Amino acid sequence: MRAIHPLGLRGVGGARLRFFPDDDAALVLPWWVPERDREVLLALFQQVIADDLLVRVEVDWDEGLTAQDMAFLASERRRHGAEDRMVVVRVRREGVDLHQVLGLPEIRSFRRVAVVCEQMATNETVGVLLELGRVATMAAEERYDQLADELTLAADARVVLAPVLQRLQNPIDMVECFNELIAAQNRQVPEATQQEAVIAHTLKRLLRALPRAEALVLMMLAVGRQVGSPALIGPEQRRRLRGRMLLRDDAPAGWGIWLSEPRFIDIMSSALEESQRAIQDDRSTMSQISHEADTFLADVQRRLKPPP
Repeated sequence: MRAIHPLGLRGVGGARLRFFPDDDAALVLPWWVPERDREVLLALFQQVIADDLLVRVEVDWDEGLTAQDMAFLASERRRHGAEDRMVVVRVRREGVDLHQVLGLPEIRSFRRVAVVCEQMATNETVGVLLELGRVATMAAEERYDQLADELTLAADARVVLAPVLQRLQNPIDMVECFNELIAAQNRQVPEATQQEAVIAHTLKRLLRALPRAEALVLMMLAVGRQVGSPALIGPEQRRRLRGRMLLRDDAPAGWGIWLSEPRFIDIMSSALEESQRAIQDDRSTMSQISHEADTFLADVQRRLKPPP
């Protein structure tokens, strides 16, 4: 059951949800936003940024916009103005400077712009994404309070979500925390461990969304800090995890910090076992990490295994 969905959320008293970012602030979906979430986030943004649903137009950015795309955007701007369109720019190539994208006159002339990065770009920003998450969270709280009466939920239980939401950047992950809190209560999870249940569910979801090599590296770093083994990782994986804001000074950051908490050791152990099995079938994954990583994983797994 998913009682709360990002699309269709309403504000206080059932009012339509509204979000008015600064005119020069585009929604940027960084490369690390899972593909499964991008369309929902674009639809949510389109739903809340205007009183009437804006017409959505899209262009691709590879080496830049084609002359045809630039002429199309200029025509749309001339015929319909700056406020009747939501322009979506899909960045297809790695290393694109988003300052260049958003500074292009044909794009800058529109009031509402969203950029979807399918590859890692430079000058990615998450300010509008986090603000969208704040709006979605407030609406999810309103919806939860309504459901508390209908489903006999603990009205004050959602307060445990505050420190969890602070570690998340994707509005969909934030909303899913409310659904898991409802599910935990339906499973009659004790109140004292409901926050832990929400984090565990979220952690599994986030680990599944990571490419296998990056998930392995992050877990290696976290478990290595617990058991005292060095984590042997290469510069490419460091770069990508830093780009996800999951690595700072070679230590997990953001939601990755949960991996270093002993209370989630069972999730770590299970995920490491799954990764080791996958490695046996796909050695190309290990080629993305240090050649000594498999030895490291075996050592960590042995130390984490509970005594008989």
